[in-house]
Amino acid sequence: MKSVSNTMTFREHLERILTERDKIRDGVFGMSYAIVEAIDQLGEQTQDELAVELNMTKGTISKWISIGRHQTLQNNSDKCPNTFGALYSLTTLDKQLQLNYGEEKGRKKFEEIFKKKKISPLTTRAEVDSIIKLQKDIFTKNKKEKFQDYLHNIEDRAEEKKPKNVYTLKELLKVKKFFNTFLVYPTDKQLIKWNKLHFPSYIHEDYPLTECRNTSHTGSIRMFIVLNNPMISVGMKLLDAWGFNYKFTYTPREDYKDKFMIYGERGSDNYIRTFELKDFDHVEYTISVLNSFYEPNFLLVGNDYLVKNPNANWTTVIG
Repeated sequence: MKSVSNTMTFREHLERILTERDKIRDGVFGMSYAIVEAIDQLGEQTQDELAVELNMTKGTISKWISIGRHQTLQNNSDKCPNTFGALYSLTTLDKQLQLNYGEEKGRKKFEEIFKKKKISPLTTRAEVDSIIKLQKDIFTKNKKEKFQDYLHNIEDRAEEKKPKNVYTLKELLKVKKFFNTFLVYPTDKQLIKWNKLHFPSYIHEDYPLTECRNTSHTGSIRMFIVLNNPMISVGMKLLDAWGFNYKFTYTPREDYKDKFMIYGERGSDNYIRTFELKDFDHVEYTISVLNSFYEPNFLLVGNDYLVKNPNANWTTVIG
């Protein structure tokens, strides 16, 4: 080890120590970035391989990745603590704040911690953990208060009349209702999310409409999906994910060219080859055509038209 001249002043020694301290933090960030970059370039399977080579548990390497992917920590690296433990605890604090206040507001509160200089290079893991505990206590208190509010209003809630045949998908799966004809209106948010999923099975796991198919039906079952033009390829993925074979694409009039409807089936069906629609968003017309062409047992997904206009032949899923 290189010796240091004994002629240095106290201030010079202190500055040297602080410089070495900052190198510890920079090393943690540098290693976390390197791990993340390797996984991004070589694929997710690289994470397990790195864990073995670096003699880390899966839990430990996940903590390094959490630090390396955390944008707010990266943006405030010069203000961050110097230890791995304290840095990882800050990522946990961010998650807890988002749990307490919602994603956007929680993230802003986390950023304010740095702006108000409540975190510094000298902050210890124990100090961060104490803030996390305080936030968890706030979350628990809020949950108890919300539950008490629910109990106080339970009689009023019981009197509210829920529309017939309207469910969330989770509720529908519990009552075990099955259908021969599906009319699906995915939201843009859902389509963007599902388009990012690499395998059809992931879409099924996220939104298991597959489990609502009437598999005991002797004839064919069918699905119609209404989409914006750029999203047609995603619609194909949805048919595959929910167990239907693509058969046909319905195109509207020229002046409504941005809307399309794709059709898929299981079994062999005498499907409708022409929809004389002005706009596929006119769900009431689409419903009337399907009513006239197929036997009753329909599921409408993602459109609330039947909530206010109930039809005994149809069930609606919202959410």
